[in-house]
Amino acid sequence: MEEKLIQYVWQLRLFSTSGLKTVDGDEVEVIDQGLLNTDSGPDFFNAKVKINDTVWVGNVEIHDVASDWFNHGHDKDKAYDSVVLHVVRVSDERVFRTNGEVIPQMVLQIPADIEMLYDVNKASKSWVPCADRICHVDRFTMHSWLDSCLVQRMEAKTSRLSDILEKTGGDWPSVMYASIARSLGFGVNSQAMENLATATPMKYILKHKDDISQVAAMLLGQSALLSAEVVGDEALFSQLSRDYSFFQSKFGLTPLRREQWKTGRMRPTNLPWVRIDQLAYIICNATHLISKFVENPTLDFIRSELKGVKAVHFGDVKLGKASIDSIIINAIVPILFIYGRSHTDSALEERATAILQEMPAESNSIVEGWRSYGVDASSAFESQALIQLKREYCERKDCLRCRLFWSMRKGFAGKKEKS
Repeated sequence: MEEKLIQYVWQLRLFSTSGLKTVDGDEVEVIDQGLLNTDSGPDFFNAKVKINDTVWVGNVEIHDVASDWFNHGHDKDKAYDSVVLHVVRVSDERVFRTNGEVIPQMVLQIPADIEMLYDVNKASKSWVPCADRICHVDRFTMHSWLDSCLVQRMEAKTSRLSDILEKTGGDWPSVMYASIARSLGFGVNSQAMENLATATPMKYILKHKDDISQVAAMLLGQSALLSAEVVGDEALFSQLSRDYSFFQSKFGLTPLRREQWKTGRMRPTNLPWVRIDQLAYIICNATHLISKFVENPTLDFIRSELKGVKAVHFGDVKLGKASIDSIIINAIVPILFIYGRSHTDSALEERATAILQEMPAESNSIVEGWRSYGVDASSAFESQALIQLKREYCERKDCLRCRLFWSMRKGFAGKKEKS
C-alpha cells in the first residue's frame, strides 16, 4: 500500500478511534493528529496522543511496513527522536530512537472502502480516474472545490508574474508586456512568446514605440521568424531586416532559436508572426494599460481597449472576440489579481475573479471533456477551475488531495455494500 494513503487516513481521521492500542497493548487516544509535513523529517508535526495515562506531544511518523523505519535510516537520524508514535499498516519490527529507546507503535486499520476506491482510481484508464462517479458529487461540494481550484490557478499564474516583477525591479509595464505576450501564444506558443518578451526588454521597445514598424522589426527579428517567406513583401522585408540589424547592434540583442516556435497545422490568423505583430500594436497603441485597467477594472472597458488590436504588417488581421477573452482570462485578470494583492487592495482581487464569473466558459478540449462527463462550466471562472482540476489532480492521479475523493467515497461505500 502507498504510504500517502495511510497519511491521508491519519490526517483526516478516517479511522475508527475506539479501541486503539499499541502493539504492546497500551491504550491510545489520538487527541490531535498533528500537521502534515511536506518537507524532510517526520510526517506529522505537533501531534498529541495519550498512551495509557500519559499525554505525549511530539511528532508522528507513518510507514506501510514498520521495518521501513530502518530502511529509511530513521534509527540513525536524530530528527526522528521526537517521534512519539509510529503508525504503520504492518508491524513487522519494533523501532527505536538513536539512543535505543523503544518508540510506541500502532497498527492503523485502513477503511476498506477508501482502499478500494483509491485502487480503482489508480487503475483507471479513463480521461479522469473517477469518470464513472463524478456525476454523483453533490452540487455544493463541486462548487466549493472549484472555488478552491480557481484560487490555486490564480496563485500559480501570479507566482510566475511575481518572478517577472522581481526580475524587472518592480516594473509593472514589463509584467503586463510579458503577461500579454504569453497569452498571445494561445497555449501552443505561450512559452516562446514569454521568452520573446524576456529576450526583448520593454525599456528598449519603449524608445521606439512611436513607430510600430520599428517595434515589429525588433520583435520579429528577436523571434528568429523574420524572413522573406514570412513577410511576403520584399521591400517591407528589407526594411524590417535593416531595422532589426540596427537594433540588434545598438542594444546587444540575442534572438531566440527558431525551433522554439510551432507553426504546423495552424490557421493563418494564429501563426506566431501574426501574434507578434499584434503584440507590437498593443505596445504602440495602448499606453498605461496597467493604470487604465486598475482604475476601470470592468469587462466592457478591458474588451474595448483590446478590440482594435491588429497585425499591421500581415493583412490587418484583428483579434477575434474569443482571442480577446482569452487574453483577458490569461493575462489581464492575473495582473489585476497580483496588483491588488501587492497593493493590499482586496477589492481589486475580488474584482479580478468577478470578471471571470462575467465571462463565458472557454471552449477547449478540457472543458469539452468535462462536459462529456456531465460537468458543465457556466463561466470562465468555472472553466479555469476545471482546467486546474484536470491538470493538477486528475492527470497526476493525485486523488488524495482532491476534495471530491471524500464525497465519492460515501457513494462508493454504499455501492460496495449493495454488491
